[in-house]
Amino acid sequence: MKKFGYEPVVITRQWENKYGDQRDYISQSATRQVEIEKTEYGTLIKTPYKPNLSQRLLLKYGENRFVIFRKSLTLFFELAQYILPIGPKKQLYLEAKKYLSKNKVDLILATGEPFVLFMYASKLSKKYNTKWVADYRDPWSQAAWRKSNFLMARLNKYFEHKAITNAHAICTVSPYVETVIRSNIPNKTPIHIQSNGYDSEIFDQKELEPPSETMVITFAGSVYPWHPLKNVLNTLDRFIRENSSSSIEINLIGTNKESELVKYISAHCKALEQVVKHQSRMPNAELANKLLRSHLLLLFNDHALLGTKIFNYMAAKRPILLCYTNCSETNELREKNFAYDSSDFDKNSLQKELIEKTNSGIAVGNSEHLLEILKKYQAELALTGKIASKSHSIEQYSRINQITTFAKFLDTL
Repeated sequence: MKKFGYEPVVITRQWENKYGDQRDYISQSATRQVEIEKTEYGTLIKTPYKPNLSQRLLLKYGENRFVIFRKSLTLFFELAQYILPIGPKKQLYLEAKKYLSKNKVDLILATGEPFVLFMYASKLSKKYNTKWVADYRDPWSQAAWRKSNFLMARLNKYFEHKAITNAHAICTVSPYVETVIRSNIPNKTPIHIQSNGYDSEIFDQKELEPPSETMVITFAGSVYPWHPLKNVLNTLDRFIRENSSSSIEINLIGTNKESELVKYISAHCKALEQVVKHQSRMPNAELANKLLRSHLLLLFNDHALLGTKIFNYMAAKRPILLCYTNCSETNELREKNFAYDSSDFDKNSLQKELIEKTNSGIAVGNSEHLLEILKKYQAELALTGKIASKSHSIEQYSRINQITTFAKFLDTL
């Protein structure tokens, strides 16, 4: 941002890669001191993180103990944080307030989720007479888990409208999210669409290649309830059993369900036990190396959501397997478990559209189609020693291009 005349100061929380799974999101930071790091890109202020009682119980006793009590505490902290200076995220507010009291700031940019940051930005904007922009990565009050509780649904709609009322502008990732959030915000607030992208610096200048004899398939990131995970695992298991002479390796990196996956594979996918490698979350540069050393990249259909993972996959220039786009089981999972009301969006997949636009992979219809594709790629690997990618026009999604567009948007404020 500096090249465009902006001096960014990022206030975030400290992160610890202690568990390698979703528990890292709620684990105690290693220090209780604020850490300040000045870099060539700007200033990074990292506040300590102290989990609340519900989170501490989960970390100590696991997810099967004190379930009702923990859920009650979670509901309390989720709602009370918008009114009272409590909860694990309050340190972000206090540090931002401290910085604003001592430094001249032209613009506050708050990114949600967590959406309590929008409330913090709204308060700070009023107190210090500073413009602020709400950056929605996902919808707020329309999330299914918030709408499942009447009190939480009503209060989150109220808090969202209250916070956004004095926002100078809104930034979000896709027309779908714009449509959803527009239903609960003032119509006068302008919305800018800013797509996610990839960091070209960690992919460029690298000539890493996957092995020539073993087909390597990689999935990186979280698994959500609407993903046809078991179906894909069963299909991969079937492929191995029906093609016993083929050599295959499957990497599952940074999933939030590692123990569940290990149990399921052990019970239902015996052929996968020796080829699946579970790995913890890792820095982006290290993840880029893993993607580059893969032949195929597995992506689950997130329907109306585009996400960030697809852009890193595209940057690796390895064929993407989007599972699934024409599958009754996937449709049922979406209707039952999708994060947002399925009636709110066009059921076409944004990921599918992007993959087809850039020729970055294949929109896999169902399990039979996946089997067919795996056999095709295995034959190509056996014949040529590699699996070719024919992607194009992905440079427009590089982080530098996205920053250029974003800077132009900021210039209009």
